[in-house]
Amino acid sequence: MKRGVRNCYRNNLTKKQKRRRERISRFNNKEPRSFKIGKQSEEIVVVVLEKLKDDGLIKGFKRKNARGIDFIIFLWDGRKKPFQVKSSWYWVQKHYEKFPNIPVVVVGNRYPDLGKRPKRFRYLVNSVYPSVRNLLSVA
Repeated sequence: MKRGVRNCYRNNLTKKQKRRRERISRFNNKEPRSFKIGKQSEEIVVVVLEKLKDDGLIKGFKRKNARGIDFIIFLWDGRKKPFQVKSSWYWVQKHYEKFPNIPVVVVGNRYPDLGKRPKRFRYLVNSVYPSVRNLLSVA
């Protein structure tokens, strides 16, 4: 099919056909549910780390896209603490098999739409805070 003919065809679609095409393209561009949950779990940890930074317990933190490491915490004495974020306990064992020296913070998040659940978001932030703070005391 020639290029001009294809463009003509796209411009002459009915409204119903255009809506169907948009629906299909939106469906194909959606991220998997587990990916969304993982991103939101990392955002929860970012909120916790910012809280720790505001409290003066850590110097700073950085996101890291390395195998087995999601974040690095910078402590005031110059040490660095890498750790991994998981959304459930399911993958923790496999993580420790591959990376036994890198600790894991588990965020019990099962909802891909936490933006609509502010109470659940606050609950998760408050429940993750102690586990991240415990990472600071581990040598």
